[in-house]
Amino acid sequence: ILRIPAAGILSVLRRYPGMLDGIEGRLKEAGSFLQMRLPMRNEALHCLEVFEECEYAFRNELAANCKRQLFVCGQVVADGSTKNSDNVYLLEFGKCSILDSFGKPAGEVSASACFAVNDTLAGRAKVPGSTVRVLTPIAMVIVVTAKVLKEALERHYERKQHPLDAGRMLNPVYKLDHIVASAAIFSKCSREFIQDLGRGAEAKCYIPGQTLCVKAGQDVSQTFLLRNGTIILEKDGRREQDERNVIGEMVMLGATHHRPATVRAQTVCFTAEIPRAVFLEAVQRHPDERKHLEAYALQSIANFEKEGAGVTWPMLGQAPPRLGYLMNLFAGRKVYEPGDPEIKKLMAISAVLCVEGQANIVDRETNETLEVLSAGDCYNEQILLGLQATGKELKLNNLCELQFVSLAIWDKVISDFPKDQEKVFTCIRENMGGKAARKLGLSLGSADIVRLSPFLRTLSDPAVEELRHCFESHVIRPETKIVVKGDRGLAVMYILLSGSVYVDEGLHTKGKRRVEYGAGKVFGEAEMFGVHKVYHSTVYASTLCVFQSLTINDLWRVLSNHQQDIDLLEPLIQEATRQESERLDERIQSSKAFANANGGFVAAILEHAEDAFFGPGEVVIQCGDPCLYGQSDMFVLLAGECVVETDLGVEQARLKPGEAFGEAGALGLEPLRRATVRASSSGCIHCGRLRGASLEEAFKTFMEAEFAAVTCLILLTLGVAEGTPPDDACVASSCKEATSTAGRLFQKRALQSSLGQLQVKPPVEPTFWDKNAKCKDNRGYCVEAGPSKPVYFFLHVAKAAGGSFDIDVF
Repeated sequence: ILRIPAAGILSVLRRYPGMLDGIEGRLKEAGSFLQMRLPMRNEALHCLEVFEECEYAFRNELAANCKRQLFVCGQVVADGSTKNSDNVYLLEFGKCSILDSFGKPAGEVSASACFAVNDTLAGRAKVPGSTVRVLTPIAMVIVVTAKVLKEALERHYERKQHPLDAGRMLNPVYKLDHIVASAAIFSKCSREFIQDLGRGAEAKCYIPGQTLCVKAGQDVSQTFLLRNGTIILEKDGRREQDERNVIGEMVMLGATHHRPATVRAQTVCFTAEIPRAVFLEAVQRHPDERKHLEAYALQSIANFEKEGAGVTWPMLGQAPPRLGYLMNLFAGRKVYEPGDPEIKKLMAISAVLCVEGQANIVDRETNETLEVLSAGDCYNEQILLGLQATGKELKLNNLCELQFVSLAIWDKVISDFPKDQEKVFTCIRENMGGKAARKLGLSLGSADIVRLSPFLRTLSDPAVEELRHCFESHVIRPETKIVVKGDRGLAVMYILLSGSVYVDEGLHTKGKRRVEYGAGKVFGEAEMFGVHKVYHSTVYASTLCVFQSLTINDLWRVLSNHQQDIDLLEPLIQEATRQESERLDERIQSSKAFANANGGFVAAILEHAEDAFFGPGEVVIQCGDPCLYGQSDMFVLLAGECVVETDLGVEQARLKPGEAFGEAGALGLEPLRRATVRASSSGCIHCGRLRGASLEEAFKTFMEAEFAAVTCLILLTLGVAEGTPPDDACVASSCKEATSTAGRLFQKRALQSSLGQLQVKPPVEPTFWDKNAKCKDNRGYCVEAGPSKPVYFFLHVAKAAGGSFDIDVF
C-alpha cells in the first residue's frame, strides 16, 4: 500500500490546481452534499464576533439574504482589484490563500474565519486589494454583499448608532459561545467563563467514517460539542449510535485518563471542540466555576466507578473523591516513547503514575533494574511529602501513558483539603511502606513485620496479632538523624523496610569508619522499653528510608491483655527498673567483664556495640559455627540467664548478667565455636553485641593490650591455676608456650613487627599495680611488651566455681 499524506496532496494542488479539472464535477457533487449538512446560515453568522453586538433580527436578515457558495481548488473566491469587492466573507469549510496586489503570498484563511479583500462597512481588510484563492479540493463560503449589509443597517439602525466600525480592522474571530453555553456541563457557569471557552474552541468538520477520537488514544483531551450530524460509538467490538451532543467531557475534566470508546462520524458532523488546555486556563481565570464543574465531575466519577474507573493513584483510595478528581484535572499525562528526554526532567521534580504500559526504575550508576512499573504502579511518591526525588532513572519498555504530578501541582490540590491533609499524607506513607514490605516478601500490617524484631518475636501469637495494627509508617530523607546519641529515648522502636542507615561513631578513626545497615534492621528496642535511658549511637539515614515504628504506650496497651507475655519479659522489666546507667556503652564498661580493663581500649571495642534480645531457648552462639577474626562477634550478658551447652546438648555452665562470652571466637583463637550459648527457658535475655570489626580496630590501636589479653587467654587454656608459684617449672613452661602461641597469632596478623620480645616476670611491687587491682593477693604474672616503652600487665588467674577461670588484666 502506498500511503500519500493529505498534506502532500494539498501542497501539490496549490502549485498545480489544474490537476482537478477532470474531477471538478465530482467535487461539486461532494460540495453540494456537504452544503445540505452545514449548520444554518443564521447560526454561522451568529458565531462571527464582528456581528456579536448586533441585534438578533439584524443577523437573521443578513442570513436570509446572504449566499452560500461552493468553490473548488484554484478558484478565486474574491478579487480586490475588481468592482463590488467590498463584501464580507465567512469561510465555513476548507482553506484559502491570500495573495497581495503583486501576487505574493500574504497569509492563509482557515475554516470558520471572517475576511475581506477591501474595506467594508463592517471593518477594514487585513490586506487591501488582495486576492483570495482556494487551496483545498473544495471550500464553502458565505458571502455577505455590501448591498445586503448596507440595507440591513439602514433598516434596523435608521435612528440609532449601529455597533459596526468601518474604521477598525475586520474582526475575523468565529465565536462558539452559544454552542458552549448550550452544553449541560456548562449550564451553571458564568457568561465570562463561557466566553473564554468559546474563544479557545475550534470549529471542525468530519466526513462519514472519519474518526473523532480513539479508545485509549492520545489526543489533546478535548470535549466535542456536536453541532450537526450523528456519530457512532465503537467499544468492545460493538457499534451503536450515540444521541449525545457532548462527547469526551470526562477526559477534559480529568475524571478519567482514557477515552472509553472510539467515536466516528456516521454522517457529516460539525463540532465545536474545547481542548483541555483551554479549559484549564479558563478555570484558572475563573476559580469560582470549579464548584459547578467539580459537582458534575464527581457525579460522573461515581457513575464511572460502578463500571470500573480504570487506573488511579493507589494512595488516594481512601481520599475524598474530589481530591482524586483535582489531581487528574491539573496533573499532566501523556503517551511517551522510550528514550523521550522529557521523562528525565519530569522524574527530577514529579511523582509518576504508570497509566498504561511498562517501565523500569534503573540505577544510573550500575544500570541495575530496581523496580518494574506496570499499569497502576507509582514512583517518587515522597515528592508529595515534600521530599526530593530518588535520582533514579525511568526507562520505558514500550509506549507508556504516564501521569506526572509535581510538588507545585500537589500543593495546589491538597491546599483545598486542610482537614484531610494528615489522612492523605498517612495514606502516602502507608503506600510507600506497603511497597517496601512487598520487596522484603512481607505484607504491611502483617505479623511477619512484627517478628522482624527479636524483642517482639518471642511474644505469643495473640499479642503479635494485636501489635501488627499498632505500627505506623514513616518516610525520611537522606542524611537525616533518626536518633541522636545521648538524647533521651522517645520510647519508640523502628523497623527499616527500605533504604539504608549508618552509624558513624569515629571514636578512634576520626569519622572515617561507619557501619551500614539495610532493610530489616531493627533499632531503638532497648530505649523504647526503658532498658537504656538515652540512645547509645546516632543513626543517620543513608538513602531515602521507609520505617515502621512502635511506641511503648501501644506495646503496654497490648501486653496488658496478655499476662503470660509480661511474665516472659520479666527479666527485662526488672532490668529497666533497676538499671542506673543510661547508655549501652556505659553498662558494658561497668560490667564484670570489663570493670578493670583499660578505658580507651574498652571504648574502642564498644564502637558500634548494639543491643541484642533473645527469647527463651533462642540460640545466641551455635556450636560449630566458623569463627573469623574481625567478623565474629562477642557478647556481654546484661539481663537474664544464658545456658552453655556442648555439641551434644549437655549443659556445662550458666552465665549471669555482667559475664562475657564468645570472646575466643571473636579473637580468632578458635576456628569454630566450641559450645552453644542459648537463652534459658525461664525468660528473655538482653545482651550487648560487640562487633568483630570493632574488636579488630581496637586491637590495632591498642596492640599491647591485645597481646597481653591473648596471652592471658592462652594461659587459661593451658590450665594455669590460682596460687601457682611464678617460679614453678610447669608454669614457666606454660608461659613460654603461651607467649610463643600469641606471637604466632600476631605474626599471622602482620603485627609482630610492632611488638618487642615478650618476657614473663614475677609480680612487681603492689605500689605499681595495686591502684586498679581488685585481687586479694599478689599472685599472678606480669607480662612486659614493647622494647622502647615497656608496658606492664598484671594477669590475675583466679579459679572460679565449676572449674572455670577468670582473668583480670591491669
